[in-house]
Amino acid sequence: MENDLKEIVILHSNDIHGQFAGKTDELGRMCHSTAQVAGYVSSKKAENPCTFYCIAGDAFQGSLIDSEFLGLSTIDILNMSNIDVMALGNHELDYGISHMMFVAKFAEFPIINANFKMKTNGRNLFKPQHRIRRDGMEFLFIGLLTPDIVDQTRAEGLVGSYVTVEDSKAELEKIEKWEWKMVPVDEDHCERDKFVRAMVGSYVYDIDEKYGSIITRFRRELDNYGRGNTTELGQVITDAFAEALCFDIMFTAASSIRCYKMDMTVTHRDIREAYPYDGSIHRLKVNGRMLENMVRRFLRDEVLDDWKDAFFHTSKNLKIKYNRTTKELNLSYLGKPVEADQVFVIGMQDFYYINAKNLVDYSCEELSDMGGNITAAADAFEVLTEYLKKHSGLGGPVDDRITIIS
Repeated sequence: MENDLKEIVILHSNDIHGQFAGKTDELGRMCHSTAQVAGYVSSKKAENPCTFYCIAGDAFQGSLIDSEFLGLSTIDILNMSNIDVMALGNHELDYGISHMMFVAKFAEFPIINANFKMKTNGRNLFKPQHRIRRDGMEFLFIGLLTPDIVDQTRAEGLVGSYVTVEDSKAELEKIEKWEWKMVPVDEDHCERDKFVRAMVGSYVYDIDEKYGSIITRFRRELDNYGRGNTTELGQVITDAFAEALCFDIMFTAASSIRCYKMDMTVTHRDIREAYPYDGSIHRLKVNGRMLENMVRRFLRDEVLDDWKDAFFHTSKNLKIKYNRTTKELNLSYLGKPVEADQVFVIGMQDFYYINAKNLVDYSCEELSDMGGNITAAADAFEVLTEYLKKHSGLGGPVDDRITIIS
């Protein structure tokens, strides 16, 4: 029996998010670069013909190398990385469904998904599966998306209303045994592929030349760790939107700020990578009763503990005190308790406004019933950049705008 067994090696990456160049460790050695991954993959495929390199999704969004070229640069680099198959991730749709279908045409490897379909006729938008015959055996690869992607597609109007995510299940059987380990992408384990290194380097040069200018200087390095809590950087960005657009209260989703920290000296590149979205910001009116319900919705235990759905940073004029044990919630605005019929002008990012029913317990229509629903800014990134150019020395420790008692 053992003589009939063959070793199959599956190498996989996921959540690359456009981070191709790598970085240096504390000893000055290169690590985490795509060139090293490509070199490692090539060496393993040379050792064993039944070696596959798969990407499990979310190669897009997270760096200027990706966002500046709307994913085309990412495909360009991945084409040189010896990939056998890639599954579609939710961030592959950040630039739109139609755009992703266009970008996929440039891939020299299959991009697959089995459960993202058209509502009208059940047809797949992407190739549902991919078969590879190797060493006398046939291997089947499938890709799946979670239902959360439907929230994202709502922003695409007509196209987004005609897609759905079906529940698909897959089974694995008759596997004798398997082992899994994480391989550090560093100089000790992965030799760099010189061609991939050169390709990435050309994109890095272009980005550095365009986005290297200094925008502002903070008081110090600002922390942004966590998606279910207030952060130092989240406070600065939310206050910037509120002041620049004259909102009483601004809600900024923690998940929309895509970095763990920001240095004291801030470049155009730093801002673009931390806030890569060009989407609009809505100006809305709500009363105090609605405001309380909205806050209760994003202070649910599953948001605070498990980062399910969106936690929102709030601007400094609103103070929130919440007891998780008793569920007591107290809101004050400019130092005075919020009254049920008091009216506030609030700001909300476009993506989160479109999905407001799930996130803050009110539909778009309900949020518009009080009037005042206009587009306050067509380009949120531009608003943020211009504000930071005019203000230096911002930032500091997390204040008491949201106090949560466990």
